[in-house]
Amino acid sequence: MNIYRAKFTAVCPNNKKIILYTLEITTDQKIMVEEIMEACLKISCGYHEDIAESLYASFGSKQVLTATHHGVQIETRRGFD
Repeated sequence: MNIYRAKFTAVCPNNKKIILYTLEITTDQKIMVEEIMEACLKISCGYHEDIAESLYASFGSKQVLTATHHGVQIETRRGFD
């Protein structure tokens, strides 16, 4: 099993504040680090849940995306069905 963790920022579309995200991908496959970073860098603005869907569409596997928005921590999980 491989676990990839990355941090990136994106702008909140509501108030234009910069939000720090932490992505964790768990998979039996190999993912190039450059692909993960490229996908994260393409995300400049968006709602947390939409960002999670975009990353899940790119990599599948099991993913957890966390961030704190206005004092509320949000954690989305994809691929755990």
